[in-house]
Amino acid sequence: ERFWKQYQPYADPGFKDKLAKRFHHHFWEMYLACTLLYQDHVLVSKRREKGPDICISKGNSCIWIEACAPGPGEGPDAIPLPRLGEAEYVPEEKIVLRLRAAIHEKWKKYKEYLASGTVSHPDPYVIAINGAYVSYSSSGDLELPYIVQAVSRIGPRYATLNRETLEVVDEGYAMRPKILKMSRQPVSTDIFLEKEYEGISGVLFSRARVGNLPYKLGGEFVFVHNPRTLNPLPRGCIKAKREFWCKDDLWIEG
Repeated sequence: ERFWKQYQPYADPGFKDKLAKRFHHHFWEMYLACTLLYQDHVLVSKRREKGPDICISKGNSCIWIEACAPGPGEGPDAIPLPRLGEAEYVPEEKIVLRLRAAIHEKWKKYKEYLASGTVSHPDPYVIAINGAYVSYSSSGDLELPYIVQAVSRIGPRYATLNRETLEVVDEGYAMRPKILKMSRQPVSTDIFLEKEYEGISGVLFSRARVGNLPYKLGGEFVFVHNPRTLNPLPRGCIKAKREFWCKDDLWIEG
């Protein structure tokens, strides 16, 4: 109710009906907008239901944000629910695939917005993903969050040991430009190295949900800048707990 009082002036006319039908997805949109207001951004009220979910006014331009909240997926590539009380491997590749698919779907929406004239080519465009219902996707304790792995072709961390002394002689991150689906179809994980995605300024990730809110609004955000975007955002534009960007082909957090 508190969020709704803040967000109501900026919501599209049918937001309350949408919230009733797909609660978490639209709660995420509302929570995100309230967090941006908390960070002193100026939002533009939506007068129609079509177009990106959130618009930040920046002088004579706009920063558009499209929110999505994917679930575990369906079929053989779906992410299984954790089994309580049992040790098991985390299905990392399925998590990365799920996040990658969510980004791709919202990139297709971006192309539609460009075609209709809703969004202009010079306008920054951010895809904001909530992974609360993507099992295992919490990225708070990972050195390299799954959302970074979904766009950068960087894979899991590795270490090479000396067989005799067991000392670590080499360590780093494996390169993983593709992941094979269960159908053996390859899916690229280097979205931010591909020219066709240059309209995406960055991706934002959160696992906030109505029953598990962070102590501070946006205190759980992870923001990943697209190094090859045509419409870059300055670092710190959207405040996040963790922020990643690429310089000289190296991913940096700061």
